[in-house]
Amino acid sequence: MSNRFEVAAHELEAYERDGVVCLRNVVPPARCRQMLSAVHAYLERGQGRIQEAKATEDGPRLIGAVFMSVLDKEFREFSRDSALPEVAAQLMRVERVRFFYDQMFIKEPGTPEPTPWHNDLPFWPMRGNDLISLWVALTPVTKESSGVEYLAESHKTGTLFQAIGFGGYSIPPAAGQLPCPNYLDHSLRRSDQRFLSWDMQPGDVLCHHPLTAHGSGANNSKTQLRVGLSVRYLGRDVIWDPRHGTMKIVPRPPAINAGDYPADDEVFPLL
Repeated sequence: MSNRFEVAAHELEAYERDGVVCLRNVVPPARCRQMLSAVHAYLERGQGRIQEAKATEDGPRLIGAVFMSVLDKEFREFSRDSALPEVAAQLMRVERVRFFYDQMFIKEPGTPEPTPWHNDLPFWPMRGNDLISLWVALTPVTKESSGVEYLAESHKTGTLFQAIGFGGYSIPPAAGQLPCPNYLDHSLRRSDQRFLSWDMQPGDVLCHHPLTAHGSGANNSKTQLRVGLSVRYLGRDVIWDPRHGTMKIVPRPPAINAGDYPADDEVFPLL
């Protein structure tokens, strides 16, 4: 039940220029409600790789999970039969994409924990330009409720920032990696830099390049739950690069050699 979505020329131009674009109404409202229910059911079952962080014992939570599609049919179908693969292919200018993995990000109302500024590629055992994250809003999102903010054109520098673990704990950096500037401190922002963020409704999608620097603040709303579902895809210009400190692939490491294209159809299915 694929839902077609055509990326406009100006949206493709914005993605290539800025390293991020917000597409509106990509996922229909009914599908968003279905996936929000799937998120809650997944957390209630307590399955898979779920993480929580909170400032106090009874405080609001920052919740994350990864590789949901390995265990859950609804997440698996969402990554494959929604409009998302088509959007990814258009933005990377490729005919076909492979599914990489999925991840959920939840901040309950009043959650003080920020999402530290970072870019994604340092976490991933991949190299190349044809990788993309599609961050689907399943609830309304505003700057107050921890909307994601991006440094425009930061993907063009080629910089790999130090990976930051869930809840902000440090991961030992690879050689030459430095922490991303904490642009939540506005005094670090230069007048020649552009920062982009969008208010979103369920079904809107943030599409960003893996080198684009981004982060978000606390969920300062007292009432609005913020739920984002990020689905990652790879295209043509990608090689397998299991560097020290990069994430482990579930359900198994791909049957490919370092430096090869990740053509393992079971681990990274062709869509």
